Amino acid sequence: MSSMNLDKDIVIGSIDDKIKESIREPLRVLGNAAELIDTKNEVCTFKYNGPIKHKFGMESYARMMITETCSNIKDVKFVTNRVRDPLDY
Repeated sequence: MSSMNLDKDIVIGSIDDKIKESIREPLRVLGNAAELIDTKNEVCTFKYNGPIKHKFGMESYARMMITETCSNIKDVKFVTNRVRDPLDY
């Protein structure tokens, strides 16, 4: 699969269907707040769409759920281009 530009600096990588199937329940829990964009090198990378103030907690929660569900995943990362929410001005 060729890389496709998602946002300014966020690039969609390759998603292993076996890994995606094995983390189906955590993906359901995360819903639209995080989109899986890559699964290479035993790391699940997500584009985070939720409020910035919850990014760290959501990433930690996703890491816990995914590493407990899929033993071959070593880390979970959330990426976003946003640094604050629109109402934080």
